[in-house]
Amino acid sequence: MKRKWLLIFTVLCVAIMGCSKSDNTEAKVEANDEETEEAKKEEDDTNIFLEKLSEIDLSTDLEVIKQQQGGVLTENLAFEEEQQGNSSIEEQALKEELANLLEVTQEPEEIEKGIALLLASPNYKERIEIVENYTPDYDEPLLPDPVKQTTEGTTEKRVPPENAIILLDASSSMLLPTKDNNIRMDVAKKAVSKFAQTVGSQSDVSLVVYGHKGSESDSDKELSCTSIEEIYSLGEYEKEPFDQALSSFESRGWTPLAGAIMKAEEMTRELEGSTTIYIVSDGVETCDGDPIEAAKTFANRADSNHVHIIGFQVDQEAEMQLQEVANAGNGDYYYAENAEDIHQTIEEKWLLPSRIDVVWAHRMAPDPWEQLAEMNHVEGLADDVRTIIKQENERYKQALQILQDEELLEEETYRELKDSIEERRYSITQNLRDLESTKKTEMKDLASDIRAEIDEWVEKMSQMKEEQGDIW
Repeated sequence: MKRKWLLIFTVLCVAIMGCSKSDNTEAKVEANDEETEEAKKEEDDTNIFLEKLSEIDLSTDLEVIKQQQGGVLTENLAFEEEQQGNSSIEEQALKEELANLLEVTQEPEEIEKGIALLLASPNYKERIEIVENYTPDYDEPLLPDPVKQTTEGTTEKRVPPENAIILLDASSSMLLPTKDNNIRMDVAKKAVSKFAQTVGSQSDVSLVVYGHKGSESDSDKELSCTSIEEIYSLGEYEKEPFDQALSSFESRGWTPLAGAIMKAEEMTRELEGSTTIYIVSDGVETCDGDPIEAAKTFANRADSNHVHIIGFQVDQEAEMQLQEVANAGNGDYYYAENAEDIHQTIEEKWLLPSRIDVVWAHRMAPDPWEQLAEMNHVEGLADDVRTIIKQENERYKQALQILQDEELLEEETYRELKDSIEERRYSITQNLRDLESTKKTEMKDLASDIRAEIDEWVEKMSQMKEEQGDIW
């Protein structure tokens, strides 16, 4: 019996020892697996990081700089912060990121790329493109032709009206953007200002605005449709009060086109001499009036009365109506897609030059002060980019100083990185200076082109006067 229990006890001990050895082996295998998995993860993370570094382009070409993404620690950095010099990074966070970087690589070029990956500015693209896309705000001269082509292909002399009534649509749709990203009303006001200045040298001028009160809501329809106001009284043109009148209203409501034409007809009913109504509009009558009948009534009062219309980005329905209004008013309709079209129509179809225009034409070219002001403006835009370059360079130097203070770099590597970072700043600055120089050259060329265009026009007018006598 004793032998039996001894045997059982021995078997159990062997079994227990065997189980213990098995458990230890499994634990070791699991530990090794975890270490292997963790090592693999670290290796994968390192490879991903190195791949990101390889994507960083340290080229200083502005096209490359524009594509630069903001760094890990600067991706939300606003330009205004850089402009105010508030773009330094919290030191502890930067220390941790740099320590991680130096665990991955000791290669100088990769370290510099790593610094860029952490601290690059996200604001280059916007500010460089502002410089690239800037064009000077030189007024394009209006150079009218005193003759026009007839349907038979011959030319006939054009005669300026004694009274020029400008009707400007100030309905809410004039707040819409043009296809070249301007506001319709801004374009129209600028064109009307230049037109009045030229036509006013030979004609009395009036400015009537309509649809400039209330809103486009039904509740404001009556107010808006009765808002037809002569804001520059018919008489001799004076630039300052005329431009003040132009800036005294905004686009708001409905389109009482018929009422505006009737207003012009009433204003000039007792006047002697020819009268032309010039209309700039972007839509149809919306106040239940009959602009065709109103134009017909005005034109029938005198053979020398005309209604000319520029339809500004109008749809098919509006274009058909405005064409009919012009026809009924013994005038012409012209479609304008953008500011250039309006300018060309006014210049070629609406205006006549005066002797004063020809004598003083050289004053329409940009003068040296205008050119200087434009060049100073470009310098200011380029200064914004220079600010970004400076602030980014300061952050790079902050990172480099931390690496040195923490003794994470060999002295030789530190000097190499310092030189490379400074060379990068200098190279980007030089490329920006080249862009700035190009823009200034473009401005000078544009001013020269305008001056040449004016000189050519003056010569043409002088030749026409010599060949045809008094053409004005």
